[in-house]
This record gives sequence, structure tokens and C-alpha cells, in this order.
Amino acid sequence: MMHNNIIDAKQTGKNFKEVREKNDMTIHQMSVVMKGVPINLIDKVENGYFIPTLEYVFDFCEYFLISIDDVIVSKL
Repeated sequence: MMHNNIIDAKQTGKNFKEVREKNDMTIHQMSVVMKGVPINLIDKVENGYFIPTLEYVFDFCEYFLISIDDVIVSKL
């Protein structure tokens, strides 16, 4: 069985990082805002090694008052 991700993890991660940095927030501050999500996990998301959970995406977008379309990039 072939496994294809439909989310472009690298570009999605870049988008998350760009939003965080445009708001002058460190990864440590992001960890606090995201209810204790570990710093290393945030780093993995931002570097495209891990696709975030829906809960993370929703919380992130709600905090920054942005649309999911502003961060998630589809390969389709």
C-alpha cells in the first residue's frame, strides 16, 4: 500500500514559522501559548519534519486570528 501525504510538510512548516516570527514570538513563547506543546515538537513542525495535529492547527490559527488556509499547504 502506497502512503502519500496530502499536506506539504515543508511549506506548511515554513508558514507556521513565518507567522510566529512576524509576531515577534520565540519558540519558547509559542510553547506556552500552545498549552505546553514541547519546543522540540514546534521546531519539527516548523522545519517540515512533522505535520501538526488539527488541534494544534486550530489553536495556532485562533491565537493569531488567521485562516487555516494561511498556513496549511496542500500537495493537491
